[in-house]
Amino acid sequence: MHLLTSVRKRRRMAERGTSLRLQLHGSQGRATRLGTAVGSRPVRRHRKRSELEEEVTRPSGGRWRRVGNTLVAVADDEAKPLAGREGLPELDALAEETRFGPDKARAAAALRWFARYWSGAEVRIEIERVHRVGEGLTRVGFAANVSTTPDPDGISGPYVILAVRRGADPGIGGRMVRELELLEHLRSLELGFQVPRALGALWCGGHLFAVQSFIEGIPIELRAPRAGPISPWKTVAAIAAQIHRIDPQSLGSVISGPRTWCEHVEQVLPVLEGVDSAVGLAALDWARAHLPPEIPSAFLHGDLLGQNLRQPLEPGPIAVIDWERAGLGHPAYDLAIVTRGHRRPFQTEGGLQLLLEAYNAAGGARIEPVDVHLFELCLAAGWYHDALERPSSQSARHNLEIFAGILRRAQASA
Repeated sequence: MHLLTSVRKRRRMAERGTSLRLQLHGSQGRATRLGTAVGSRPVRRHRKRSELEEEVTRPSGGRWRRVGNTLVAVADDEAKPLAGREGLPELDALAEETRFGPDKARAAAALRWFARYWSGAEVRIEIERVHRVGEGLTRVGFAANVSTTPDPDGISGPYVILAVRRGADPGIGGRMVRELELLEHLRSLELGFQVPRALGALWCGGHLFAVQSFIEGIPIELRAPRAGPISPWKTVAAIAAQIHRIDPQSLGSVISGPRTWCEHVEQVLPVLEGVDSAVGLAALDWARAHLPPEIPSAFLHGDLLGQNLRQPLEPGPIAVIDWERAGLGHPAYDLAIVTRGHRRPFQTEGGLQLLLEAYNAAGGARIEPVDVHLFELCLAAGWYHDALERPSSQSARHNLEIFAGILRRAQASA
C-alpha cells in the first residue's frame, strides 16, 4: 500500500511543478531524481575526509601579528606595514574560507588572502588552476596561478600553498615561520641555485598555511639508469657543496643546531640504543669508535631528495625547495639522506664513492664513507622504531636487515 501511495505522491509533486526534476535516464526510460532512479535506494555520496590538520597549535613569537581574526607572518613586513592593510574587509571572510570545505578550496582561499593583502583593495584578483602537486610527512602542497590587475607589486604568477597535514608534530608552526625567514635571507645572497619567494604564513582557527612562489620544473631523477646523460651524484654533490659553503653567520639567528660535527653525531646516537639486538649494540660500539672531530657545523638543507631539486622548464639554475628541515650540523647528514643506506646508491656500483668524490671536487668539506654510514645507521634505526609500531612484525624484521647491511658496509669501509 505504501508503495502505491509513494507513486501517487510523486505524481502529485510533478504535477505541481516542484523541484523533483525528473529526467529520462538511459534506454530503459527510468525516471530519476537528481540522477538517482525512482524507487531505488539513494546513493550515499561520502565526501572525502580532509587531509589537513584541524588543530595546529596557535603560533607565537614576534613575527606573528594579528589581522582581524587571523594571525599572519609575512615576508618583508617592514616594507609592507600590516597597519596599512588591516582595514581590508575581505581578509576576514577569506580567512574563514580556509577553515571549511574541500582542501583545494581552502588552499585557494589562503592564496587569495595573501594576494589581497599584498595588492590592496582596488586590485582585481583571479585564482586559476588550483591542483594538488604533492605531499610530504607534514604538509600537502597545492599549486595555483594568481593574476592581479593591475599588478604594482609583481604578485601575478604561479604559487604553491603548503597546508599542514593531519598528525603533524606540534613544532610545525615554528618551522614554517623559520622557513619563511630563511628564504628571505637566502634570496638576498648570490647563489648558484634558485629558491622560492615566500609570501607568508597564515593561521586561522587551528589551520596553518604557507604560501611560496612555485618554481615549475622537473624533479631531478636520482636513479642513474633513468637519468639519461646526467650523473645524478654530480648534481647532488654540486648543490650540497654550495649549500654547505654558505656562512651560517650570514643567516643570523634564523637557523639553529649543534655547534660541531661531533655534537651532531652525539645528539643522534641515542636512536641506536633502542635497536634491541646484538646488531644494535655492535652498531653503537662502532659509531662511538668513529666519532668525527670537533669541526664547526655547516649549514644543512635537511632533505636533499630528488623531489626537492628541480630543473626549471625555462633555462636557468636548479631550484632547491622545501627548506623546512634546514639547520646546522655535519654535512654528511645531507648526503646520507640521499644515499639512505642503499648498497648501490643511485642504482650505480660504487655510488657512495662517486658522490663523495664529486662533493669534494665541488668544494665540499672532506667527508669519508664512515661519516655517511654513521648517519645512515641512525636513519635506519629510526625506520626500525617506526616499523615496530606497525601491526606487521615482518616490517620490523625487514628494517632490521637493512640496518644490519648498513653496519656491515660501515665496518668494511673503516
